[in-house]
Amino acid sequence: IGALGSRKTHAMRIERLRHAGLSAADCAQIQGPIGLVPSLRNASLIAVSALAEITAKLPPSQVRLSSS
Repeated sequence: IGALGSRKTHAMRIERLRHAGLSAADCAQIQGPIGLVPSLRNASLIAVSALAEITAKLPPSQVRLSSS
């Protein structure tokens, strides 16, 4: 799960979720802020940045390089 916003916003989000009853383990699954490039405002660039982060975290066994 990825969430947009600053680190400060993410910390406040996690605090609110913990007060609402979510476990620390559940909250730890939320990645924030999402993306490799911080502070983007363009939707397309946010999407590319988030996909880049997700791709970077793939296990090596799931990465298939093309042999062109």
